[in-house]
Amino acid sequence: FKFRQSRQTIQTDFLSLPTAFNISIAEALQLLDGPLAPLAMGIAQRRYSFWLGSGISRDRVDDLRGIIKRVLSHLRERCNPANNTCSYHRALTEAVRLAQLSDDDRNSIDFSKPLDEWAPLGTILRNLTTAYARLLDIRIDGHIEEDHLLWDVVDVPTTFAAGSAAPDCEHLCIAILVLEGVVPDIASANWDGLIEAAVDELTDTSGAALRICVEAEDLRAQPLLTRLLKFHGCAVRAGREPEKYRELLIARQSQITGWPANPSFAAMKAELQRLAATQRTLMIGMSAQ
Repeated sequence: FKFRQSRQTIQTDFLSLPTAFNISIAEALQLLDGPLAPLAMGIAQRRYSFWLGSGISRDRVDDLRGIIKRVLSHLRERCNPANNTCSYHRALTEAVRLAQLSDDDRNSIDFSKPLDEWAPLGTILRNLTTAYARLLDIRIDGHIEEDHLLWDVVDVPTTFAAGSAAPDCEHLCIAILVLEGVVPDIASANWDGLIEAAVDELTDTSGAALRICVEAEDLRAQPLLTRLLKFHGCAVRAGREPEKYRELLIARQSQITGWPANPSFAAMKAELQRLAATQRTLMIGMSAQ
């Protein structure tokens, strides 16, 4: 009983705290000067590495649901609903299977109707966010490239490269900390170039402050103020030099499971392990999956 009572008190206290959506500047400063003072001091002393996920960019570029919907729309528009042997029909059927729908939801889908008319569309998008990597690994007859859905349909260079969107508040705040010299390393699973764009916006050139690291050779270069370790690849570089950086875009299940043993990523893997072992970690916008 005492445990339950204590837990309820903690939950009540937690729910009473302001969130990032409604906190005032004064309340934020009170936190940084009070309960979060050790965190603020640790960041000022360059003790923390930042690990960034898609949550910091979801209001600027497509999030997982946007990516999934684009893939499903592409498959449906090319699918022949009357031909079960159509490669797009088979691919769309596999995508729906990955969504793990109930029998009723699955039977309600009509491939001849636009995606937005599918009754269980919300459930499909929600369920596929935890299976997006397997979705992107679906192969379509006639396309020999393993990354066809990612490269041609999601169109990573156009969708996520610098210039496709303006940096948001989160990116600008991180850029300010970079220029203050308090963030030694940033590890990011994001493809977009919004951190770089934010530093550019404040300085005219991110090249003097931010070292972008995508491949092993980058890790040997001068670190500058901050290193940005883009361990799932970089849309900006992939767009400029696809022959070199396209294969470094990590999204498909086969890539993710093979990443730890892939010699192309051995140096990056070792560097991420070093950061996790030797520096404090601040996770921002990175989901449990």
